[in-house]
Amino acid sequence: MFEPVARSHGSPTCLGAYAKEKGVRIDPLSFSIPFWVELLATSTGAIAGTMHAVKHDYDFFGVMCMACINGLAGGIVRDVVLGCPVYCMVHWELIVACMALAVPVMLFCHTLSRFDLPMDVIDAFSISLWAIVGAGKAYDLGFSLLPCAIMGMVTSVGGGCLRDILLVRLPRIFISGTLYSSAVFIGAFLYIALVMLGVNGTLAAIVGIVSILAMRLVSVFLHIETRPARDYSDKVEEVTRRFAARAGKATKRFTKRFFAHLHEGR
Repeated sequence: MFEPVARSHGSPTCLGAYAKEKGVRIDPLSFSIPFWVELLATSTGAIAGTMHAVKHDYDFFGVMCMACINGLAGGIVRDVVLGCPVYCMVHWELIVACMALAVPVMLFCHTLSRFDLPMDVIDAFSISLWAIVGAGKAYDLGFSLLPCAIMGMVTSVGGGCLRDILLVRLPRIFISGTLYSSAVFIGAFLYIALVMLGVNGTLAAIVGIVSILAMRLVSVFLHIETRPARDYSDKVEEVTRRFAARAGKATKRFTKRFFAHLHEGR
């Protein structure tokens, strides 16, 4: 399933040729996801984007745009940040796939919305693949552990984040709910850490993918959710007020006794 990263499609803008031209290292332990897997991950994002667009009454053009944004925006942001050729501009088949999928999904959106469980599984598989692809690409270009994990997360959830912004709602990755971006970050971090420790690239990738899948699906099925950030100002202020009140009373008693002793001594 996995193959060495230094593959070549005959294009001067592929990752291997670009890295060679720029003089950056290509680690033999790293790998790239086969094109059909990248196509599957993109297609899943396009389906989700189309369904959201239809539910918000977008027209045909809007649905097409949302499908491409949800399926491709994360990878575009990643490539722009990394300063390398945008993958979907080289492999234009991904853009065509997003637009082609948008049509049947738009026509049968209500029917597809009934299959929540299969869509959750496919979505979890999609984000896990994109996380490994993004983190691996950053590692191939010479970045260290933390930036690689961040690039994996950006690749995985960037499209959905931009989709939510365009739908004028809070991005899903920033609000409380089932584990999503945190699972992606942990899985990408684990993958790169294992590669840096000398673990075989394919084995490290499998571990990263399985960890993201496990965290995401367990969170969905068992309803394990993150909690909103809490403001403890009221509690801290209440404790401070009680402490100040008690300290004031103790000081008052001490002062009384002190002056009483002084008066008795005279």
